[in-house]
Parts: sequence; structure tokens; C-alpha cells
Amino acid sequence: MSDQTIVQELQKFQADATVYYQKLRHYHWHVTGKQFFALHAKFEGYYDHWAELVDEIAERILTIGGKALPTLKEILAKAELKEDPEFPKAEEMVLRITKDLEHIVKEARRIKAIAEEHGDAGTVNMMDELCDVEYKNLWMLHSFLKG
Repeated sequence: MSDQTIVQELQKFQADATVYYQKLRHYHWHVTGKQFFALHAKFEGYYDHWAELVDEIAERILTIGGKALPTLKEILAKAELKEDPEFPKAEEMVLRITKDLEHIVKEARRIKAIAEEHGDAGTVNMMDELCDVEYKNLWMLHSFLKG
């Protein structure tokens, strides 16, 4: 089964997921301040999780007959999310990853709808599972930001 529409959407999703993963690593390395211990560990947990998701997304692309994006150049060209060359304060880091995750969840829901239209149950299931986990992560991030 090869549906170029879904392949292209998943490639963009792979790109955003990869940029998000790298941003989490960047923040893990550079977080400072009173929240250091909590956020250093939390960012590590998130980037470990997103490393697995990037792999799952790439493998889904291959499963449906496409090619996963092989280079950082291609990833950055297709990503809507942007790298962060700055070193923001801890709370700003959380705000930025929250906004990025909101974008990712919105895109996952959009891809799910496209996959449903094309009868791609595997991609539908992947996006459902991703959203279930990330809605909870968004709740926790929003709760942190209210503090």
C-alpha cells in the first residue's frame, strides 16, 4: 500500500517530531535554576519518549511504501517547528515545548482524519495512541505553567 498523500503528511510529521526531540535535548542540557533537577529529568524522559516516536513514525512511512526523511537538511526543510538556538529561562522552555506539543497534537489529529479518508487504519491507530499520551503530557505542562 502506498499512498503518497499519507506518506507526505507523515514525512512532515517526522520532521516536526525530530525538531521537537532535538529541542527537548537542548533544553535538557541547558536548563538552569531552581527547577533544574525536576526539569532536567523531565526533559530527558520526554526526549527518550520522542526518540521512540520518531522511529515509529519513520517505520510507519516505510510500512506504507514511502521513504523516511534521511537527512537533517530534509527534516529542517519540511518541519513547521523551528529549532531554538536560544537559551531561555526554565519556565520559557516549558512554555515553548508546550506550544510545540500543541502544534504536534493538532497535526496528529489532522493526519488521523486524512488516514481515515484513505482507509489507513494503521496510521489512524498510531495517531490515536500518540494523542492519548500527549493530551496527558499537555495537561501536565499546562499545570506546571499555572504554578
